[in-house]
Amino acid sequence: MSGRDSLGVLHVSQSDLEGGAAKAAYSLHRALLGEGIRSAMVVLRKVTEDPTVHLVSHERPWAARRRRLAALALFWRGSVPRAVSTFDYDAMQPFDERTLFTVPRPEVDVVCVHRVTRFLTVRQLRHLYDHYRRPLVCVLHDQSPLTGGCSFSLTCDGFTRSCGRCPQLLSGDPLDLSRRTWTRKERFLAALPIIFVAQSQDAASWVGRSSIFRGHRVERIGNAVDDSVFRPADGAGARERLRIPPDAKVIFMSAGDLVFPRKGGRYAVEAFGQLAERAPPSIRDRLFLLLAGKNGEQLLPDVPFPGRTLGLLHDDLALALCYQAADVFVSPSLADSGPLTVAESLLCGTPVAAFDMGAAADLVRGPDVGRLAPLADSSALAEGLLELLSGADDDRARHVRRSAAAAYTGPRVVDAYVALFRSLTE
Repeated sequence: MSGRDSLGVLHVSQSDLEGGAAKAAYSLHRALLGEGIRSAMVVLRKVTEDPTVHLVSHERPWAARRRRLAALALFWRGSVPRAVSTFDYDAMQPFDERTLFTVPRPEVDVVCVHRVTRFLTVRQLRHLYDHYRRPLVCVLHDQSPLTGGCSFSLTCDGFTRSCGRCPQLLSGDPLDLSRRTWTRKERFLAALPIIFVAQSQDAASWVGRSSIFRGHRVERIGNAVDDSVFRPADGAGARERLRIPPDAKVIFMSAGDLVFPRKGGRYAVEAFGQLAERAPPSIRDRLFLLLAGKNGEQLLPDVPFPGRTLGLLHDDLALALCYQAADVFVSPSLADSGPLTVAESLLCGTPVAAFDMGAAADLVRGPDVGRLAPLADSSALAEGLLELLSGADDDRARHVRRSAAAAYTGPRVVDAYVALFRSLTE
């Protein structure tokens, strides 16, 4: 066969829709299918009814129960300390490993591994490669593929050496779980032909710092955003549909969990307080906060101006409506491979105030696009919000913002991935 349909891609992901990483994986899968490429997914948890997404077969109830009890025994014996943040314990999950290989070997040219935390162990990733013997593309939705288990290392640089004494495990043991997981990765994965894909320059730098994978190839490709949904629209109409006062100065903030420490919600609340103190009455008296994500109700009581939380939104149309209704989007994330929300906001023509990291550091260039603040500096974030809320807006500025995020549009992302896959198979 020739042309794009001669390329076969197998995606492996924890889920097809649960969580931002899963949604990104599924969007890429569907976009590749739309371009005539043979694409399939294997997942631990399936939400869609898509026949091209294959669910692994879970073990019989008695076997699954035995595995869960064995995992709990590790905690009872104290050999696996509880993490203070998201952590991959590299523990076996209750499914039949043979069903990982549902897609026949001849149909697979590239294996694309997305977020597989608490799905595949290090050894199972090696088994996946040994079965297909195809190039592995690892999409960095977080740092866990490069570390001894933590999703984000934050201020720790243990993954640049060999982990151990893990602060997220509250451990002082040099041979703790993080070191043992690091050792398995070095033994089973370091020599494999793994190519990493990073959304941002920050994420790409993780590979260069990794003691296991430095020297491996890294490609910069964003996650795909549907720019036919995330696009500029009538802000007055969006506010009317969301029942927001038409003359409000609307700040929008969105995250899967708004109070998760890494997402920086407390710094945003501090910035909102300082914004209310510094803003002139013409802005201060019109401030309105719109939240999307879990636990927004925990933030609102500490915000000194009116607001509303919409909860976790699963509908992209509803999410786009929030960006379109906003005067500014705030992204206080402290560590992220993206976040994708920055690109979504810019494609809707809405400026961004963010901390200087991840996708924001790459995309927020120039005063028309937004403002960047030093990491965890809520005062500078408040100043950026005030500048954006005080400035005028027009079609030219919205065009500049949309252009800034053009690399995240579906066709551009698909073309970049196809070029990468082709370079690995030809």
